[in-house]
Amino acid sequence: MSDPQRVTVAGQRLRCGHCGREGFRQEATALERFPIGFLQLGGLFGHHATIYACARCGFLHWFFPVPGAEHETQDLPRPGDAAHADKG
Repeated sequence: MSDPQRVTVAGQRLRCGHCGREGFRQEATALERFPIGFLQLGGLFGHHATIYACARCGFLHWFFPVPGAEHETQDLPRPGDAAHADKG
């Protein structure tokens, strides 16, 4: 598994919605059609999404491509580095 990274989406630094940390692992996925019962999500299938998983608690943050919403990643300082400021 890759080292956690700091993520910025559309100019805003991403923080975990559950624990507030800043370290994430990135994955890409395609949404495929599956039985979803009463939910009407048909318009989402066949699209790709970027997923950032919090390196501390595993909470998933999903992002669909949006024009102008650039994603940037940056390596986090490693523990023991003088500039180590991340808590995740």
